[in-house]
Amino acid sequence: MFAGHDQWDILTPTSATVAPAVLPPTAPLSPSRDSFVPWRALWQTRGRRVVLLLAAVWVLNLLDLHFTLFESPRQHFVELNPVAASLLGISTFAAIVYKLVLVAGATAILLVLRRHRLAEWSSWLSLGLYTWVAACWSMYFTVMPADVPAYWPPLLAAS
Repeated sequence: MFAGHDQWDILTPTSATVAPAVLPPTAPLSPSRDSFVPWRALWQTRGRRVVLLLAAVWVLNLLDLHFTLFESPRQHFVELNPVAASLLGISTFAAIVYKLVLVAGATAILLVLRRHRLAEWSSWLSLGLYTWVAACWSMYFTVMPADVPAYWPPLLAAS
């Protein structure tokens, strides 16, 4: 290569003309913040928080979809979402596609805007709503009629 350049300079052609950034001196961190805490590092930036919140939303969404599909053939089950109820009447595949496309579209929008405050608020709201749906499923399985055998997820049934 050229004198004064290393092999990685070919990736940044303007590196020869740009002065290196000089960071201003900062005050030393307090002793409580000097130690590295992994879970704190995950939540430090808004973009990371939005991604983690949306991952939790997807987990709860897939659980909601699983429970809906499991309970939809039963006579005592009533789907409260009118669009999903009509799609379940047509085909199970249509209901799955509807649910996944809706959540994927919302996730894509929030991921594009993940550095904005409104996207973070919306992600927290989505997680809160899906947590409420999970609590409703918990109550549903708690008060299920006695003649219907209780549903145990496959992981719990094996133990």
